Amino acid sequence: MPDQKLLEYIKQQQQKKAKQEDIKNILISIGWNEKDIDEAFAYLADPKNEFVAGNPLIPPVSSIKSGSALLKEAWEICKPRFGTFVGISIIPTAVIAFVTFILLGGAIMNTAVISQMMDPKNIVITVVSVFLFVVFLVVLQLFGQVALIYAIKDRNEEIGVRESYKRAAGKVLSYFWVYLLMGSVIVGGFFFFFVPGIIFSISLIFALYICIFEDKKGIEALLQSRGYVRGEWREVFVCLLFIGVVTFLISLAADIVFAIFPVPYIGDIGKFAVSLFIAPVSMTYMILLYQNVKEFKSGSILTAEKNKRSILISFGVFGAVIVLALLSVMVYFSGPIMKALKESEQEKTQNTDTSSLFVSPIENVRMKGRDAARMSSVIGIQAAMELFYDEKGAYPTSLIELSPIMGSGASQSYMTDPLTKKPYRYQILSNGEDYSLCVDLEVSKMEKCVRNESFIPPTSTSTTL
Repeated sequence: MPDQKLLEYIKQQQQKKAKQEDIKNILISIGWNEKDIDEAFAYLADPKNEFVAGNPLIPPVSSIKSGSALLKEAWEICKPRFGTFVGISIIPTAVIAFVTFILLGGAIMNTAVISQMMDPKNIVITVVSVFLFVVFLVVLQLFGQVALIYAIKDRNEEIGVRESYKRAAGKVLSYFWVYLLMGSVIVGGFFFFFVPGIIFSISLIFALYICIFEDKKGIEALLQSRGYVRGEWREVFVCLLFIGVVTFLISLAADIVFAIFPVPYIGDIGKFAVSLFIAPVSMTYMILLYQNVKEFKSGSILTAEKNKRSILISFGVFGAVIVLALLSVMVYFSGPIMKALKESEQEKTQNTDTSSLFVSPIENVRMKGRDAARMSSVIGIQAAMELFYDEKGAYPTSLIELSPIMGSGASQSYMTDPLTKKPYRYQILSNGEDYSLCVDLEVSKMEKCVRNESFIPPTSTSTTL
């Protein structure tokens, strides 16, 4: 004979005119074996078996648990399985980081790829490629979420990381579809005077868990979530606010602590570790909240009325249209923007001596050496200029007048460019009280000019033998 309590509960729900499928889904979600449930239905369906229902299997929950109670229970669940939960959470992040590094790193190294992406003719391909890449990242993150949900849901079986992802593989698309529908409805609500968006954000919060625990797909999962939250909106909101505040405070404390350490990357690594700690606890908290609200409803019949379904569909379509419109605007304006950027880049290229962009390492060393010689000459000329000024009371009208001070041979090498062999540009200013001396630097492609106030006498050092 099937379990007495199981028979009592099924009989009680049948008397309330609940559908067999709804009763079965509720029992499976709280841990009953499907085979035992089918046997119980078969037993009750046989007229030979007389059964009188006594106390119900699941006594009505008097109230929804507080946020602190749910968090404490979530922590107790996570403690023995923390390694598995963290392992599940870290895989999507690691894969995303690796793929992003490969794609962006390859694009940066290959300038031809960037040039093609910035070509206005390829704007549609570029936008579509970026969109598909974003979708890939979202699906990968959702895959990790589903695997984590299964690890929490089937924790009594102590399944590992691999088994969690294996069970999640068959549910990712359904989960993703519910995620899209929920997002579209919420977006539509926010654009429709904002308040509906807040309401939908709370009332549809359990849709993703219903997709996994109750195997409901698409709009049915959204309607079921709405049914659970109806009448309990305030309690659910308080619980969500509680976990949000706790998560924020933990993240803020981590930011403050890691800001103290000036070591590079320590802060980023610490914040990532904190996020790995928060993710499984928060997910477990949400699942417990969902199960608690569901039990509080005590298996009541949640029949979706036609007008309620129509409301969700209407807001979902409205939200999808808004998203598509925003994408269209991005595509429309991206063309002119990318064209302007490309023209600007081409103009910069034309104004740059392209020969300097493709110099050999040896030639680059030579260029730096000649620049150093130029600056050394400038310092020497300035020193001679000061000696000339002390003697004559004015700066020379030309550099040739420095020859007696510097020597004819030295002045020739100091006053001419080492590459072009042309004299440096010199001009007397303020009736001999000032001057301008200019040289052309190769590496920076800039003109360097000095005047008398920029002269810093070299310090002399003496060595005692």
